[in-house]
Amino acid sequence: MKLDNVLSELVELYSRTTPFPSNKLEFSFEELDISSSSFQGELLYYYQHVQMKGDCYFGNSNFNLILLPLHSEFTTVEHWALQDYEEFIDGKYQIFACTDSDAIIFCDVTHLMSPVYARKTRRPEFLSVE
Repeated sequence: MKLDNVLSELVELYSRTTPFPSNKLEFSFEELDISSSSFQGELLYYYQHVQMKGDCYFGNSNFNLILLPLHSEFTTVEHWALQDYEEFIDGKYQIFACTDSDAIIFCDVTHLMSPVYARKTRRPEFLSVE
C-alpha cells in the first residue's frame, strides 16, 4: 500500500535527521490498537501504523516539526485556546503535529482522505483555509 511506503519513509527520515531523538518513532505493518473511534481514513491509518511514546521532535533546521501521539496534551483544543472554533470543539479537526513556531497541523477527520491544514495559532483568521 502507498501509505505504508510514505509512513515508513517518514519514520526513516526521522531516524536519519534527528541525531538525538527525544522519543522513538516506529512504523508497524500490523495495526496498533488505538482508543479512538472517531477517526477514519488516512489519519486513522497513520495512528494505527506509526508508534510513538511521546512527542517526536524532528529537531533540525529543515523541519522544525513535532509529531504528536494521539493522547498528547498538545492535541487538545484547550492547549491551543481553540474553544471559540466550532470545528475543533465538534471534533471535525484533529491536531496531530505542530511546529516550534506555534503553528498547528491538523486533519479534517470527517473526510476520508483526511485533508491536512496548517495555521499559526496567534492569528485570529487562521481557519480561513478555503
